[in-house]
Amino acid sequence: MNENQDLLFTQIVTCSCLGGFVLLSCIAGLVKVVQQIFM
Repeated sequence: MNENQDLLFTQIVTCSCLGGFVLLSCIAGLVKVVQQIFM
């Protein structure tokens, strides 16, 4: 039971890190586009 919980926790942490990285990439891309439009 504990092993399954640890595995689930690891999956959640991995997904969160991956999601945060994707979100940062999207924000960085949007910022670049906005800068190009206004310059």
